[in-house]
Amino acid sequence: MKIALTGGVGCGKSTALKMLHELGWKVIDADQICHEIYEKEPELLMDLFGDRWGTENVLSVDGEIDRKKIAQIVFEDEVELQWLNSVFHPLIMDRAEKKIGNENEVIFDVPLLFEAEWDKHFDVVVSIWTNKEIQFSRLVERGWNQKEITRRLESQLSSDKKLELADYGLINSGNIKHLNKQIESLDIKLRSQINGC
Repeated sequence: MKIALTGGVGCGKSTALKMLHELGWKVIDADQICHEIYEKEPELLMDLFGDRWGTENVLSVDGEIDRKKIAQIVFEDEVELQWLNSVFHPLIMDRAEKKIGNENEVIFDVPLLFEAEWDKHFDVVVSIWTNKEIQFSRLVERGWNQKEITRRLESQLSSDKKLELADYGLINSGNIKHLNKQIESLDIKLRSQINGC
């Protein structure tokens, strides 16, 4: 059974994924795969980004791809964001499928699951949710300013909508113990589905 974990930025996907991994699940992180593509295939990306936006607009002073510059481009222009997603989504999915292989207990963390229309590739979707105040404060703690937070949130489906579309929900607006209890309950339910109980 292929399970997707999604949720809005700052809702706690990484924390939930770590807890599920500790319970014995094989976990795959779309953001981690994205980082790997940047690290292992910079020439491919430089060609694509340079052709699209001009090399001078995407490189740092040391000649590396500057992800902050790219974020500034795409989160200010919906067309450019769609183009970037059209480049990365197939690359990420291809690598994820290779990592999944024949595994039967896999949870794939995909922040833009519904936006990319990847939900059809999974048997079960779990969404993690938190309220807007907590979400905002977590993003501020990451060093994001209000403009950046607003741009990111506006580029995604709302956390409310993702929760509505999911098969299971995790509410992450309490303490870590509250989330852990929900994860343990989810673990039991998912394993029961796998075992046909």
